Amino acid sequence: RLGLKTLLFDLDLGNADISNKLKIFPEDTLYKFFNRQIELSELAVKTEFGFHFIPGECGEFKLANMTWGQKQRFFKHIQAISVKYDLIIFDLGAGITRNVIDFALMADDSCIVTTPSDIIAGYAAAKASFGRFVEINSKLGGSDVEIDEFVYSPKFILNQVNNKRHGNSLYQSLKQTLETHVNQNSIFKIKPDYLGSVISDRARLMDTYSKREIIGLKHPASELALNYHELASRYLG
Repeated sequence: RLGLKTLLFDLDLGNADISNKLKIFPEDTLYKFFNRQIELSELAVKTEFGFHFIPGECGEFKLANMTWGQKQRFFKHIQAISVKYDLIIFDLGAGITRNVIDFALMADDSCIVTTPSDIIAGYAAAKASFGRFVEINSKLGGSDVEIDEFVYSPKFILNQVNNKRHGNSLYQSLKQTLETHVNQNSIFKIKPDYLGSVISDRARLMDTYSKREIIGLKHPASELALNYHELASRYLG
């Protein structure tokens, strides 16, 4: 809606569910790409919502257990098609599996979505991602490079908050905990950033979800839609 050509990429490998949420079920999925039956660019479909979409595969063991080499090869193909888009969004699985963290670190920016009841999980995701960030860059000779090249800055979204003040308060506590317990006088630093918050509106969310509607399109004046718009605008600067 802000005018960027956008590709939504279902990278919840092995447990993809965006197709079900959008009611879009393409015949070709990532599974065919990994079997070398189709090119990655051929998987992108234009949706009625204005963005393009590459579907994943649900319940496929091979996709859920990729090696580092396979991920790098895969990412080269992603980079090749990225020239066609202004923005590519990876929808990653929940949790701190190696697949999730590696793809988050391969992207230009990683975003952690957490809630007031799962704030510890948000902290754990940032801490685990930072640990993997240090591991990868140490192997690449991190100690010989300038310190500012080794800053990991995950962006946080606080979902299901009471109001903006609630979200900001939770983020400040999270940030303080990360800076106190994770940063340890090293050339590697974690400096989290805050994209904003999303209000809790379960009734509207469940209603639009059951109808497979996009809140920003069906209810553009709602507080939920305005929250989403603010997040996108803040990310784009």
